[in-house]
Amino acid sequence: MTQRSMTRYAAIALFAAIPTAVPADGPSFDCLKAETPVETAICGDPVLSALDREMSTVYSAAMIDKSASDGDAGQALYDSQKTWLAQRDICAKTDAAAPDCLIKSYAAQLAAIAHNSETAYLGQHITSGPITFNCGAENGGFWYLAIRTEPEMMYLSRAGLGSVLTATELDAAGQWAIAFHDAETGRRFRYLDGGAASAYEDGKGAILTCQPTAARKN
Repeated sequence: MTQRSMTRYAAIALFAAIPTAVPADGPSFDCLKAETPVETAICGDPVLSALDREMSTVYSAAMIDKSASDGDAGQALYDSQKTWLAQRDICAKTDAAAPDCLIKSYAAQLAAIAHNSETAYLGQHITSGPITFNCGAENGGFWYLAIRTEPEMMYLSRAGLGSVLTATELDAAGQWAIAFHDAETGRRFRYLDGGAASAYEDGKGAILTCQPTAARKN
């Protein structure tokens, strides 16, 4: 997603029209017209391309939803996305860290839009959620957005702290990820009983058993 495409989707949403379809492969913009370091980085990475494509879908759907019900909410989302784009572009200033920084930036913003939306499901391809878990009265809970890239990821938020966890283990048939880890924070997540519960480790020694309480997905 670029500043140009963001403005286009904002205009579309304000008129409650159907958003222009994004490409089936590659990012939401034409890589032949990539002009900035961040656009070049996105075009050169299949995971980033998929995340950018999903961002256009999620953002345009949220804009239509919010603008139809509350013009101020639509403007707030537009302002938030504009701020995020500026912060995202800072990632490209450090070439060595750009891909990882961009992936985390996209995951966080996709999760924020989904978490603050009343729409049951905004994405069409690789995201679902947010899904919330309760870890007991004394421990509170957390929520996450599932991101089906290769490898699979999730953006997990607990007590106001968000982080991106990457899949580290598959089920016995190798069909879906059951364990995720963030090396930076030490956070770990593991599905239990086929997804009926989870084990959550906060990176500080605490291991919690948590139950899903709600899921907003297709």
